[in-house]
Amino acid sequence: MAQEGRCPHHFIYVSASTLEEYQYDANGNLIFDPHKDMDVVYNFLNLPERIEFADCKTIEFTYDAGGNKLRKDLKNGTMLLVTHDYLVVSNTKGSELEAIYHDEGRVYYEGGTGRYEFNIQDHLGI
Repeated sequence: MAQEGRCPHHFIYVSASTLEEYQYDANGNLIFDPHKDMDVVYNFLNLPERIEFADCKTIEFTYDAGGNKLRKDLKNGTMLLVTHDYLVVSNTKGSELEAIYHDEGRVYYEGGTGRYEFNIQDHLGI
C-alpha cells in the first residue's frame, strides 16, 4: 500500500503495487480488490453475501431463495450501524415518509419532495 486517501463515499482508495492484483473465484466473481482493500464472500447463488474491509467494517446482504435482496446491514466490527430492509418498502421519520427503498436505490423525501437516488454498481453487480 503506497498511498491512501479518503473519498466522500467512505471508501479508502489504496494505490496497489504492481504485485497486487484483483482476485476472482472459479465462477468469475471478484473476491479481492486491492484498491479498496476489500474481500467479497458469495453465497450459493453467486450473490455477494458479505463485503469485508480492512478497517473491520462489513456490508452483509440477505436474500430470499429466488435471489431477491431482502436486507443490507452495515456493521463496524460487531456493532450494527445501518439496516436497509427491502421487504418494507418505506421508511418513516416520526409521521413523515423519509424514503422508499428498491433494488436499484431509493426515493428520498425531503420537505415533501422526492429525490431519486440510484446505486451505481460495477460490472459484477456489487
